Amino acid sequence: MTSELYNKLILEKLDELQIPFETEFEKFKSDGGKSILFKDKSGFRIFTIRADKEIDNKKVRSILKSQKLRFATNEELLELCGVVSGALPPLGRPFVELDHYIDINLLENEYIAFNAAILGHRIRIKVADFNRMVKATLCDFQKL
Repeated sequence: MTSELYNKLILEKLDELQIPFETEFEKFKSDGGKSILFKDKSGFRIFTIRADKEIDNKKVRSILKSQKLRFATNEELLELCGVVSGALPPLGRPFVELDHYIDINLLENEYIAFNAAILGHRIRIKVADFNRMVKATLCDFQKL
């Protein structure tokens, strides 16, 4: 899948679910969501957290019950998700066939803003609408 197709699928899903979104908005880092593609012994998984927070790798290893964990390479990110580093949306299935984990602290925000598969093409939606759109496991992996 290309980043353009991924972007189109995201916009189509927003339309299908009748989720209003913004492309022009005042940027607050706490509204942002960042997604990281990790690889462990069982495969690749997407983890999404607030952009102003850090992921605790020890917590992630515990969640996955895995001792070994690494970031996906740029090549793996492009091959599996069709995006470049920094453009991975906080969306797993049905967009990409990867398990998706969301840090529970992200749900405290009113909005989530994220790159929609293309660097610089950011959209912002209400977190309540985001919850309707994603199929993810909620857990705590924010670094304290």
